[in-house]
Amino acid sequence: MDVLRISDLIGLMKSNQGPCVTIMLPTNVSGPDQEQDSLRLRNLADQAQESLAKDWLRASQARDWLLPVRQCSQDHDFWCKRSLGLALFLRSGLLQRFRLPIPLEELALVNHRFYIKPLIRLAAGNHRFLVLTVSQHHVALYQATQFHIERLNLPGLAQHIGPTLNIQGADRGQQRHLAHRWGRGKQTSVFHGQGGVKDTHKSELALFFQQIDEHLGPTLRYQHAPLVLAGVDYLLPILRKAISYPNVIDASLIGNWDHASESQLHGKAWPLVQPYLLSKQSRAIEKFHDLSGTELTSWDLQTSMKAACDGRIDTLFVDTTKHHWGRCDSYGQVHLTHMDPQPGDDDLLDHAAAETLLHGGQVYTLESAMMPTQEPIAAILRY
Repeated sequence: MDVLRISDLIGLMKSNQGPCVTIMLPTNVSGPDQEQDSLRLRNLADQAQESLAKDWLRASQARDWLLPVRQCSQDHDFWCKRSLGLALFLRSGLLQRFRLPIPLEELALVNHRFYIKPLIRLAAGNHRFLVLTVSQHHVALYQATQFHIERLNLPGLAQHIGPTLNIQGADRGQQRHLAHRWGRGKQTSVFHGQGGVKDTHKSELALFFQQIDEHLGPTLRYQHAPLVLAGVDYLLPILRKAISYPNVIDASLIGNWDHASESQLHGKAWPLVQPYLLSKQSRAIEKFHDLSGTELTSWDLQTSMKAACDGRIDTLFVDTTKHHWGRCDSYGQVHLTHMDPQPGDDDLLDHAAAETLLHGGQVYTLESAMMPTQEPIAAILRY
């Protein structure tokens, strides 16, 4: 499986100068169906080439344009590591491909922008969480979804309390440090000592964790995902007090995780954070119902589309099982809608979701039964 990061999703959403080729298909995780999956990809490449030749490029250019996709279909090593779904994004000869842990609808689309709606729940903040593991000798931050976990590369992140605080051989009776709290914009003088080694060590741990918090500031500042703290029981209260990130959940992972595998960490963390993510979604739906009948909600496609492009949507709900084909301008004014996709059409639900995310809003992609209205789109507006 390939890790789909939020930065990947944002990069795809910002590609809007077409032609952009989106190809998606469900794949078989294992077994003798490799050739079948490869054949389906070649057929979808044919469909994309036909659309390119009809509306965007000359026939010879369209054939050359799809060459990276056809090469992918013949890559034996690539097909040996399949997952439940495959998504390919092609623009100007550059191919991005993701083997994903969710089945995808089979489609080949050519437009001025990529189609990203099925991927939102894998990468967007509503479906992600963070795990911070700490000990006196090891610190790591992970980002995860229901389906995967990966350690973030944070150069310079302190790993050992001794070298970080320069306390080997130092007088442990009294120390002072100016700790800058990134989330609060001020410095705090921290004094410790005069209370014995035990109290001094707690103060050292607090100072160590405050420095960790400061280093994590640039990474966490624009995050909304819940954070799970993981460490041995006596460290966690000190860590929780030191971390200024506002979305730390109450539940913790107790134990030493220095030698745990990522899969072991994920298996323990997901059950803790799942109720939080579901309750967050439920609260968003409840908020929509509370505001229904006011000017701060909409389930009209035109109103929602324009609000998304204006950056006025706080929370958007879109039906992940449906499409609404049509065309709109850069201001969100819908000009045409169709039952079936026509050349140059967008899925306007997908477009609204991308604009909402790019303007810092929240997006929930839901099954029809979970939508707060019977319409395939619903929005809570900022104003």
